[in-house]
Amino acid sequence: GFARELGVQRLLARGVSPQVMAAVEIEEINVASSQARGAQLLFLIPWLALLGSVAGAISVAIDVTAGERERGSLEPLLMNPVEAGAVVFGKWAVVALCSGAVVVLTLIGFKTAMQFIRSENLSALMQFGLSEFALFIVMLLPFSAMIASLNMLAATYGRSHKEAQTYATYLAMLVNFTPIVPLFISIRDASWQLFVPAMAQQAVMMRGLRGVTISAIDILLPGGMAIAITGLALAAQARLLRNERIIFSR
Repeated sequence: GFARELGVQRLLARGVSPQVMAAVEIEEINVASSQARGAQLLFLIPWLALLGSVAGAISVAIDVTAGERERGSLEPLLMNPVEAGAVVFGKWAVVALCSGAVVVLTLIGFKTAMQFIRSENLSALMQFGLSEFALFIVMLLPFSAMIASLNMLAATYGRSHKEAQTYATYLAMLVNFTPIVPLFISIRDASWQLFVPAMAQQAVMMRGLRGVTISAIDILLPGGMAIAITGLALAAQARLLRNERIIFSR
């Protein structure tokens, strides 16, 4: 810095403009669209929406499984002339509804908060319109259904509310950390990510925020995986409820 300052002063003393030393001027220009730049600020919305689906399901899932075992109300419920699969499906419908409701309310909250941004620069970057809102709903509702079934399956193994909460916490940790794995391995929009729940939803929603074209396979494949896992989890739980060790052990 001293050498540069001294050189400029010597040029000025001799009546030479210091700009003759800058033969080439380099200017950095960000060629990304405003929507792509805004996605860097909006990355929290998909992540928090995924966590919202877990938060909406975990307490209800524990209450209708381990909670009923702890209260002793599961035995008389299964004494009714109803198939175990029908009982599981009814419980799952309630848990999935609560999880989906939390997701929708979370997205509505973000959409409403965007209306209160006063900075023109920020409002131009942070674009979360109806198309992004609809994409998030389509991606997250099947995920909420899957999370509801997995939480119920994990909580069924718990003999008490506290034990079931421990099992469900492990599932919440997976949903918390799986979407950010690509950040550590520096991989984005890889095709194999569509097969990994939570990671697939995060990747597709981030692509929507960046304004990248979303194909039908990007929506159908993660949704199909979520629905398939939901069916397997519900079938596994229905089988567990036919096991006397699960019903009578406390």
